[in-house]
Amino acid sequence: MLGYEDVLRADGSIPPQESDEDARGVLSVLASQPQGAAKTATGPIRNAPGEPQILSTKLIGMALTVRTSGSDHAILAAEAIVGSLEAFFATSIEKRVMPHTEEFEIDVIEDVDASEPSFSLDLDTMTGTLVWPADMPPARISAQDVIRGVWIDIAAQVLGAAFFIPDSERTIEAMTKGERVFGRMALVTSAANSYHRMTGRYLSRPEDLVDGELSDYPPRDARPVIEKLDLAGMVAERSGVSREEVEERESAGESHLGIGVRSVIDVHLWDRAGWRGFGWIENEPGYPPFVALIFSNEEAAAKIFERWRSGIAPYDEQDRIRLSIIRHLPDTDPFFYSVQLSANAPPGELEKGQVIGFTARSLVVQAKSHENLQGLLERFAHFKAYYLIPAVWNKAMLEPMFLEHLPVLKRQLNVMDAGAVKQNDIEWMAVEQSKEPD
Repeated sequence: MLGYEDVLRADGSIPPQESDEDARGVLSVLASQPQGAAKTATGPIRNAPGEPQILSTKLIGMALTVRTSGSDHAILAAEAIVGSLEAFFATSIEKRVMPHTEEFEIDVIEDVDASEPSFSLDLDTMTGTLVWPADMPPARISAQDVIRGVWIDIAAQVLGAAFFIPDSERTIEAMTKGERVFGRMALVTSAANSYHRMTGRYLSRPEDLVDGELSDYPPRDARPVIEKLDLAGMVAERSGVSREEVEERESAGESHLGIGVRSVIDVHLWDRAGWRGFGWIENEPGYPPFVALIFSNEEAAAKIFERWRSGIAPYDEQDRIRLSIIRHLPDTDPFFYSVQLSANAPPGELEKGQVIGFTARSLVVQAKSHENLQGLLERFAHFKAYYLIPAVWNKAMLEPMFLEHLPVLKRQLNVMDAGAVKQNDIEWMAVEQSKEPD
């Protein structure tokens, strides 16, 4: 509290019959709710006039961000995007649909020359752009046949671009027919009209929520302290169950917020780049070696590393990129080994019981001896570091070309035997894939 109980009593926000203790008890309950107890950082004021607005949510653990100019039409379009995508993906967890990217961003751009909305994707950057006619209100009843089709188109494109879908035909049929997902989306996108019928406006700005002039209320020196309550313990005591049962009554897998996605693999870029090999070369004297991921497409390979350097950093200080070498693969040549690229989970995340999805790529290096790999391991043992770079080698080239101008400095290299890899280890995927026929 800021210390203005007298103001709240004067304007009737706190009823006369309610004691100071009861009023503080209500605020204690509010502050002790899971969202309040998590101390989540607050963002800018929603719908502030003249300010760009950003809406965000999570879809099966993937962070979705929608950016707008802050105009009425842009905000309503952004709200419809977020709401319709939440409705579309609401039950997809049960279908084992899983994102392969951590983030997806959409920009809403108003265009005075556009006659109809249009949506496009950039698969390389996992971003989308919705071009919206400047003179078309998203809540216009006469245009809903077109407008609702836009939300369905966005959902379909985001699903195809950012998610793995097991048995896609059956999954989509179940979502669209059995679960009436389009009906859910229509309800969400009708919300603005319902809000208008109730309030006389399609969205509210801060000035719409107060009568008279806005006032400042800086925190007073003397103000009550709100004590947090143990709500889980109170519910357990009243219902006769254990605290653990209360905290676990909704499993993490049933909530989109209870799922995490960790990925440094831009799937579409990797598909275009054509990863085909692994190797290393010496650097200048006194510097760590270059470790190369060898691709067939130079442009896509360069983009992979450009995005790593901009999104992570030229020095992967937090070890977000996990490079693993798995030796002694089952039922293969003893010189063969697997190389896997994936994300690293932040410290302690896997121990929290949260469902975490990882995107990884691996390949088996069919070496003729241990000499080359042993040389790399010796150089790494000496420098405790290496520069991860892309290289290009395709049918038109006699030898690989090393792109040394795109390095990512790393200090972590995971080397292990396949027999030591457990089912819950990230490298389990590489071991299983090595068993598949070429």
